Amino acid sequence: MIILLPMDQEDETKKISKYFSRCSYFLFYDTIKKEYRYLGNTAKDLLSGAGSKASQIAIDNKTDVIICHQLGNNALNVLSLAKIEVLKASDYSAANLIKMALKKELVLVNDVKN
Repeated sequence: MIILLPMDQEDETKKISKYFSRCSYFLFYDTIKKEYRYLGNTAKDLLSGAGSKASQIAIDNKTDVIICHQLGNNALNVLSLAKIEVLKASDYSAANLIKMALKKELVLVNDVKN
C-alpha cells in the first residue's frame, strides 16, 4: 500500500502541511518496502486547479491512502473516483500519522455528494 502525506519539509519526523494541494512536497510511504520517498509538488503554484493537479499526482504515483488536514471538493471528487481513501490528519508527525493509519486510528473523510 502507498500512503501519501503533504509536507513542507523533506523530514517525516515533522508535522504535515496544513494544505494538500499547496504543500512543497508529497511524502509517499510504501508499506511493503517500508520506504519513504519525496516528490516536489508541481501543483503548488498554480493559480487554479491545484487540487485536481495534486490529485492526479497522487493517482500517477499509485497512491492508496492520503492523510491530510484540508482537501478541496474538486480534489476530493477526483480522489473518490480513483478509489483513494482520504484520512483526516491530527496534529502529529508524518511518521506517527502513518503508524496511526496502519492501526486504523484515523477517521475517513466523507465522500463528496454529487
